[in-house]
Amino acid sequence: MHKLTILGRLPSLNEYSGQERSGGWYKGSVMKQQASSDVAVYCMEQLRRVVIQEPVYIIICWYEKDNLRDADNIAFGKKFIFDGLVARQVIRDDNRKNILGFHDFVLLDPEHPRVEVYIYPGEEGIKKAADISQLLLGVPTASLVSSVAPSQ
Repeated sequence: MHKLTILGRLPSLNEYSGQERSGGWYKGSVMKQQASSDVAVYCMEQLRRVVIQEPVYIIICWYEKDNLRDADNIAFGKKFIFDGLVARQVIRDDNRKNILGFHDFVLLDPEHPRVEVYIYPGEEGIKKAADISQLLLGVPTASLVSSVAPSQ
């Protein structure tokens, strides 16, 4: 497992869309490039010489300073994270062959907003996401799996 911590908050979908609406695609493109570049710098500082060849499962913990932003808007920032990981060659590509899946947890930390990215080899990440869900929700992992299983 490899961990990357990004201090502060990444732009949300609403912020990105607002840039595109106010100044055309160019302002949105600049925002995306800046955010992806910021993530790449964190990768360079924290994940030196890490090159992951196998497929990964990524868990992202978004620690927000308040409850004002919607979870789906916050999680849009994973685009910048994935692009930064690829730019620093931590992962080969952000396609589905290389990223098997991801799981987002949106939490509150008014004193230290940040994003923590956990990169696991394949199946290990899926199990870890279930364990974290169990810890946060206090629900046995089997219940989580059965609650999302299709009814027969």
